[in-house]
Amino acid sequence: MCLVEDPSRAALLRALELAHEKGKQIFFDPNLRLEGNTFPEEMHKAQWDAITLSDIVLVEQEELKTICKISSIKMGAEKLLSLGVDLVVVKCGKNGVEAFSHSFYEHIPAFEVKVISTAGAGDSFDAGFISASLRNASTHDALIYANAVAAVKISSESTSPMLSHRDVLSFLHSRNQEIDF
Repeated sequence: MCLVEDPSRAALLRALELAHEKGKQIFFDPNLRLEGNTFPEEMHKAQWDAITLSDIVLVEQEELKTICKISSIKMGAEKLLSLGVDLVVVKCGKNGVEAFSHSFYEHIPAFEVKVISTAGAGDSFDAGFISASLRNASTHDALIYANAVAAVKISSESTSPMLSHRDVLSFLHSRNQEIDF
């Protein structure tokens, strides 16, 4: 959202540049919200600039196709990896998540839950993935954890459930899923 127009676009890109220069790990979700399915060139360029500064890109499958102008998730992920991204995590909704790096590919299915609302599912997934990563989880475990956070979010009647690490572990335990972190 901050990449839509200046001055927020310039400020965010500068912040990413500074973090990149200092060797900080950067997680980036394009979070495209296009009006009328138009993708202005300056916004497209800003997305590419942010992606090239990022270590991990968390992207929804249709966003990936739009940004890369490619119809294949795999080809889109390969394009981002060629730009220096270390890990591309593609959120595929009810079909789970696919993760691509230079050395591996993994698909983690979504948890089956009664869907109340999908609003905020992607942001919840991102928060879960980043939280697990900061807890030194393996990529595999971080993907499972993030899927669990998103599943709890979409199956909750609350518009913004506050989840604790313990809540997520309890959900995973109830699904016979164990993670190691």
